[in-house]
Amino acid sequence: MPVTINQIAELAGVSKGTVDRVLNNRGNVSKDIEARVRQIAKELNYKPNLMAKSLALRKKAPKIGVVFHVKNNFFIEQVKLGVQAATEELVDYGITVISYYSRNFDVDDQLALIDRLLEEGVSALAITPINEQPVIDRIDELIDQKFPVFCFINDIKTRNPHIFIGIDAYQTGGITAGLFHMISSGEEKLAIVSPGMKMLGHVQRIEGLKDTLKKWYPKITMAGVCEIPLNDIEIYKTVKYFFQEHQEITSLWYATSLSNGGIVALKELNLLYKIKIICIDLQNFTREGLEEGYIYATINQKPYKQGYETIKMIFNYLLTGELTEFTHTIESEIVIRENMPR
Repeated sequence: MPVTINQIAELAGVSKGTVDRVLNNRGNVSKDIEARVRQIAKELNYKPNLMAKSLALRKKAPKIGVVFHVKNNFFIEQVKLGVQAATEELVDYGITVISYYSRNFDVDDQLALIDRLLEEGVSALAITPINEQPVIDRIDELIDQKFPVFCFINDIKTRNPHIFIGIDAYQTGGITAGLFHMISSGEEKLAIVSPGMKMLGHVQRIEGLKDTLKKWYPKITMAGVCEIPLNDIEIYKTVKYFFQEHQEITSLWYATSLSNGGIVALKELNLLYKIKIICIDLQNFTREGLEEGYIYATINQKPYKQGYETIKMIFNYLLTGELTEFTHTIESEIVIRENMPR
């Protein structure tokens, strides 16, 4: 016989309504009682009636809010395709997704979009959080209020435990260090071209690379980090000036979406086939570089999958009230010319 909420309530010494609030994450229950109810439900192997829950969910017609950290970005548009695909699969459950793009790395705008989505009545929030204290504090406030927040693509460090869906950025840096060791010809001077450090993932992948080089590959030393803006003309100027100032560079990790500005700067300096280049992701410029042979490899962060699985994970939470994991790691992929998806 299936275990009922009434049985759990009787064993926990609480009302049926209290058990319902705990199992559906509705709050207003003390931590001790919540822990006791969850433990009893686990011991009895309680399984919710998913058919009934799906009908109830359809009647509620829940909204999922999504906030990105930038606009007009190749990677984010690939994530958005995954979000859209998952949303289309869930249309029969009454799920709708509302997506907003923050002005590029604009903390105030991201905070305003969070509030806007809450005013629109979203039942859960997926956010690519800017790693600034006001955003971190706002997310902590929502978690304190038992509001479901799912960080995805980039993580942050909050006071409360929180959910993250995305790649392991630190590990990505370590993998890249290993790749450079494999293609090196002895001592190397390695440079990194990276977006700004307002995203924790950007910081973590550089830390992962540096720590791995120091531990295992001391012959590869850092020549510097070139932080680039978002405007392609400014990228061109920034990259060109950086390499003119650092002519000792023999290897480059282009740790962001490769743009026309970056390619033109390297081409004008006759560096495309002279230095060893590894990239991130699989936009058209990277594909061309792999085909032509001046890019050795790229790390595919699987943006489509990050968007798709985030929405599916939120849906499962809205349906069951349960979380099976707080960190859902999307495995990245090393891509070379020979295994590049067509």
